Amino acid sequence: MKRKDYILDENFEFKKKGTGWWDVVKTFFRYLLGSISLAVVYYVVACLFVSTDLEKALIRENRALARNYPVMEEKMELLEDVILGLEVRDEGIYEDIFRSSAPAASRVSTEDFYAGVDSIPDYRILDYSAMKMARTEAAASRTEENFRLILDSLHRSQALPPLGMPVDGFSFARTGASVGTKMSPFYKVETSHNGLDLLCPTGSPVRASAAGVVTELIRSGKGLGNVVVISHPGGESTSGAHLSGIKAVKGKSVRKGDIIGYVGMSGNTYAPHLHYEVWRDTLALDPVDYVLGDISPEDYEKMRIIAASTGQSMD
Repeated sequence: MKRKDYILDENFEFKKKGTGWWDVVKTFFRYLLGSISLAVVYYVVACLFVSTDLEKALIRENRALARNYPVMEEKMELLEDVILGLEVRDEGIYEDIFRSSAPAASRVSTEDFYAGVDSIPDYRILDYSAMKMARTEAAASRTEENFRLILDSLHRSQALPPLGMPVDGFSFARTGASVGTKMSPFYKVETSHNGLDLLCPTGSPVRASAAGVVTELIRSGKGLGNVVVISHPGGESTSGAHLSGIKAVKGKSVRKGDIIGYVGMSGNTYAPHLHYEVWRDTLALDPVDYVLGDISPEDYEKMRIIAASTGQSMD
């Protein structure tokens, strides 16, 4: 028995002490404090070691985002470069062919791509990024279709630029040097090269790249050799040089695809090929930009790379 639980009465006998209100209050608060402390401990343990369905979903989303974010960022940077290259090429085509500036278009950037992302909940960022990426890729994929629509519009007009390939069955691997300063195979010095070298077997037909009128015929054993010049309604003129034979007649009209001569080695040439030029007044234009009507976008891109990187001409 505990001494504090008993008291001596007036007869000097031990009597059990009664429970006072203060003891009840203290006992109540002890149990209350103990319960609250235990509940806090349970809550902390649950937060640290037990995840709710929403927390599990957030963890999965964050892990997926951590895996996919670098890939999406790399794709976005690649798309930026592609779109920038398309803008530059589009501007060049508009200036050279359509004689006007290309329509203004705002370029997609990583800042635009992630604009407003701060207001998106963390567990929705992956879906948001995937949606923006899909829209960007769709916009880029429409570029080829837009070029085709431009070409279809040009074919319906009356003054078509010379957008055809002057030889049959041409492969991009037979592309030679284009317009620019190139090394001469004969004199081993850099000279101005005003056309595009298209490597073809001797005797291959050379065709008019667009409708026009034959304005000049040159038959020579020097320089560019045998040459046929065609003036087109849009103001451009084209010429094929180093021909082995000429079929065109000066002053006569030709349609696109008509044979005007044959590939050869007349004049100063290192090997059989067609030297193809496109002019507007006194300006030599890059013929690579004037054959896209008869080749695929992939071959066009490869032709541009080969033509720009070839440092020596064939004549």
